[in-house]
Amino acid sequence: PTRMSSCCKLCILILLLGLGFTLAIISQNDTELTLTVPSEAYPGDVIDLNCESSTPGLKFRWIDSVTMVTLSESQQHSLTLPLDTDVTTRMFTCQVSATSNGTIIAHETSKVDIAFVNSVTFDVRSQDTVIIDEIYIQCFASTTVSRTPVLSWFFNSVADRVQIGTTSTGYQVVDRTLTILGTDPVRSGVYECSATLDDVASTTRSSSTPVQIYSPPVVFLEQPSNRDVFSPLQYSLFQITCDVTGLETPTIEWLVNDEPPDLTLVDVSSIFTQADINSQNVYTSVSEIHSTLTIMSVLPTLTSVSCLATGSLSSDADQRGVRVELLGRPCSPVGLMALDCESYYCELTWSLDTGCEARFMFASSYILEYITGGVSHKSEYLLGLAEVGNTQYSYIITNLRPNTPYQMRVSAKNEYGTSEYTEYIRVVTSPVDKKVMFYYGAENGDS
Repeated sequence: PTRMSSCCKLCILILLLGLGFTLAIISQNDTELTLTVPSEAYPGDVIDLNCESSTPGLKFRWIDSVTMVTLSESQQHSLTLPLDTDVTTRMFTCQVSATSNGTIIAHETSKVDIAFVNSVTFDVRSQDTVIIDEIYIQCFASTTVSRTPVLSWFFNSVADRVQIGTTSTGYQVVDRTLTILGTDPVRSGVYECSATLDDVASTTRSSSTPVQIYSPPVVFLEQPSNRDVFSPLQYSLFQITCDVTGLETPTIEWLVNDEPPDLTLVDVSSIFTQADINSQNVYTSVSEIHSTLTIMSVLPTLTSVSCLATGSLSSDADQRGVRVELLGRPCSPVGLMALDCESYYCELTWSLDTGCEARFMFASSYILEYITGGVSHKSEYLLGLAEVGNTQYSYIITNLRPNTPYQMRVSAKNEYGTSEYTEYIRVVTSPVDKKVMFYYGAENGDS
């Protein structure tokens, strides 16, 4: 029939709608997506994302699954995308929808791990907390993937950036530890550890740490140079100079006989040179102190002088000193007495002072003084080599007058001076013997 009844039209419409709904369900259930993304990439890489389906006529929408930002929406199933340098993982979702009505048919999500060094940290320590002679710097690098990065060390001075290798002088590199050998502050500065994955520059991350090397104090005595024993003259002026280096700046203390000196008897003058500091606020040299101790008059009690330099730590110290063995005039003789006094001569005897220190005990000669009538006369008794070291001496003073009172005393002498005299002894020569005088005169042709 040329005309279709209303009932037939309604049946056909219901049939068509049912068929379309079935096709839509089939399309949603049967559409398969193949999402191809790299599992890993490096910062700054340009990656290709591909989302394929066997179903024709689809629209592809790319979404950043972390920020939920749409990256692209078109009928192109692929996307080329540059990666940021500060993200550890990127998540991407591919949504497909029918172009006719925009209904989302399917979606797939996948991630891309960004491989790079995430952070670099340091642990700086010394070998010994008292005397620092080696500095250890350990570098710890964390990564976004389970691979070990390659570490490189650099020393950043003010003027240059120098790489430190396994053969660099003054350094030792083992695994993740850099050892700075010695205590030279010139190696103070900013040390940089750079970590790189797979030799790809974009994965690198670096960190720096300032290192200040402290040098313990070192004492050098300029005078007397390289001598452990010094022998100044008694009562003379004595000077000794102490040069000290160190960082932090050490303090100096002079000790006389192992005690702080009486400042009324000595003078201390010091010249201080500050350590160099660079623009990185790091000291690159040691401080220097030039100190001179002057003892105005060397007393016989002086036995030692030393210079003590102390650093920032109580046990961080150095001390150098000299033993003092004084040179000076000998001790005075003792026990002066007259053995025999005749008309024209008098024999005297005396002893060494055995209580005197050995270096002051012996003399090279003795001075004998005898006074009569207010007039002083002196004779010098030079000791022969065989006599040096004796403890008892005697000497005959001649050309005396008979029956005359004398005051006599003796002192010891060496190259450094003359001792104090002994106390006077009083003697009287005997009267002249006329027979002796007659024969003496006859023998000499006198009347």
